[in-house]
Amino acid sequence: MRETIFRAKLEADEGLDDLFESIADTSSEYAEELKAEIDTLKARLAKLEKAHKVYQGFAKMGLEYRRDIGKATYEAALKEIKAGNNVIGVKLLEDAGKNGSFSARIALAKAKIYGLYGVKRAPKEGLAMLMKEAEEDKGEACLLITEIRKDYPRLVSPDLALDMCQKAVALGYEPALERINQPFDMSEETKRLLARHKKGEKGVAFWLSTRCDLPSEKRMRFFEESVKEGDPMAEFEMGSTLLREGDENGAREFFEKAVEHGHGPACYSLIRMILKGRPHFYRGNSVPDRNDPVYQEELRLVKRAAEIGYTRGLVALGRAYVRGYMVDQDYEAAKPLLEKALFQGERDSAPQLLGEIYQNSEGEGTAAKAVEYYEIAATSGNIAAMMALRDIYEKGLREIPKDPAKAMYYAFLSRNDRW
Repeated sequence: MRETIFRAKLEADEGLDDLFESIADTSSEYAEELKAEIDTLKARLAKLEKAHKVYQGFAKMGLEYRRDIGKATYEAALKEIKAGNNVIGVKLLEDAGKNGSFSARIALAKAKIYGLYGVKRAPKEGLAMLMKEAEEDKGEACLLITEIRKDYPRLVSPDLALDMCQKAVALGYEPALERINQPFDMSEETKRLLARHKKGEKGVAFWLSTRCDLPSEKRMRFFEESVKEGDPMAEFEMGSTLLREGDENGAREFFEKAVEHGHGPACYSLIRMILKGRPHFYRGNSVPDRNDPVYQEELRLVKRAAEIGYTRGLVALGRAYVRGYMVDQDYEAAKPLLEKALFQGERDSAPQLLGEIYQNSEGEGTAAKAVEYYEIAATSGNIAAMMALRDIYEKGLREIPKDPAKAMYYAFLSRNDRW
């Protein structure tokens, strides 16, 4: 911050010198224009010097400029508003919001929605401000949108109110946990689900059991119905509930049903129960014993998860084939698994393992393919991929020539202290 201010000041000083030199050689009319520009530059300098004094003051207090100036300004705004100085208070709230104070931005949104602190009531603008914060995963903003429905039912639909409350819960915002258990106006989505359920459509009962705009008794009945009809998500939830209650046999039974019906996460719930703290066979420090019954059972579940198309299972089985863990090493078997995981959005381990396959393969274009996949993984922060790229550019690999600059770049990127 200080460096930026002084650089700007230096540029302004140089500009003043240039302008003064120009005035001596130009007409009086043009000189007047230049004098106006000088006045503008002087005003800019005054602002810069004032900003620097503020910065120095915060630095002496041990405060971080961007974060703490917002907090301090917000607190000052509250004091002014309490003292009845609304104009000053609102101005300070605006400044605090621009300097990173989430509380100030929420206060301003409320002011616009309800016409507080002398602010002109503008509910749509206030809601737009809250929606922007909600998009940034701020639980308080999500819950406020839900609460606004009481005063502005036409502005906030039942669907939006419910969705925002559920999002606040998912974000871990505690006040939303209490609100989610209170009645909601029935949303259009719930009405559509009820209509589909009335027609006898399978798989709808579970989703109705999750709708918080239905009474808890109805939700429970829908959940029990979904378990009876063999809905894998309901079976998984039942297994999770029984496990929390300490009934491991009951949990295993429902997890097995969910696995049978195609629920990927249930495979890993069973794996956690089977391993009991042991490392995964594909992540241990040594090659696992293929005859180990625990790892044989894990491999069965990993294969099932991959068969279902669950990304974690695809990567785990692909890694097993690449490394030869519990199965024979088979690059051709690994490729489609890892490619599918990459297609589904896994841009860390899947491309790194694909890069490893092509690095260790022969043939035209394989080295370029390895680099392509390693770069995808490196962009996602995969250290192994960064170090592999460092080695490739340090030594060269088939059609990829040595490139010391790139080798140095990936060495520093991986924070490897070899350099």
